[in-house]
Amino acid sequence: MGVYLVTGGAGFIGSNLIATLLSQGHVVHALDLHEAPPELLHPKLTWFQGDLLDSTIVNSSVQGVDAVVHLAAQTSVPVSVDHPERTHEVNVRGTEILIEHCQHHGVRRLLSASSAAVYGDCRNLPLTEEKAGLLLSPYAESKWANEKQLLEAKNDGIDAMAMRFFNVYGNHVSKGKIVGGVISAFIRAMITESPLQIHGDGEQTRDFVHVSDVADAIVSLLTMEPDYTEHVVNVCHGTQTSLLQLVGMIEQELMQQNRLSEPVSPFFSEPLSGDIQHSLGSPSLLQSLIDWHPKYTLQEGIEKIITSLEEKP
Repeated sequence: MGVYLVTGGAGFIGSNLIATLLSQGHVVHALDLHEAPPELLHPKLTWFQGDLLDSTIVNSSVQGVDAVVHLAAQTSVPVSVDHPERTHEVNVRGTEILIEHCQHHGVRRLLSASSAAVYGDCRNLPLTEEKAGLLLSPYAESKWANEKQLLEAKNDGIDAMAMRFFNVYGNHVSKGKIVGGVISAFIRAMITESPLQIHGDGEQTRDFVHVSDVADAIVSLLTMEPDYTEHVVNVCHGTQTSLLQLVGMIEQELMQQNRLSEPVSPFFSEPLSGDIQHSLGSPSLLQSLIDWHPKYTLQEGIEKIITSLEEKP
């Protein structure tokens, strides 16, 4: 069993990853601005509450670990457009501090979150790892910078890899809390009978991957042998879904579970700043590195989310 640090441990992906690691018997350190979700409390979990920019607490959290999964970040594209300097400080400077302490303590392996945002609005689908570099937002720029930082760390002796997450969705470990951007927003709007807003024409597509599949992929990458031969890899489902198709899937599941009485008519507004039109990733490189295939189709993932809701959000 290993000893692993997860930064951003209270977040969506981080909390699910920690739960998976603990269920497999690993020892986990977690670093986050927030307290540990009660659902995660465990004898093998040590929680460090603090800022990624605080070198002292980062140093403490890194001590004694075999590997690090770096998920802490400012992840909002619109926020990055409004606050580019803060986004760079958290995402780039924070990663720099973490890498410095990994090197100081002799951490062997570092996995870090990147994003499909580094592909921009590339129309050459599916997106394979070499097609990145069209950066449409400060957030994308920060993730591109992170990838370069990981490559430098790899050249300096740390077994480092960046994971380009596509549209991750599912349940937070906190009971009843659903996460996943547009999926979460659509489900909540339909259940509460609120107006369902689509930014753009609804024909834009995304590659949705369930958080439990993402956690499984991270654990496999974290524990694989030998060292990484790549410094960046897509973590995606490999299936393309339009937002209008997504509305139909959620609508169908809610009606089957008697939580929606009639079809919903969305209203359309201007696209979000920095948003892209189409996205479809290729998981081929990931699947060449580890024995991984997503367990959940999008429809199954939506069913799992809605079934888990014990009361209206």
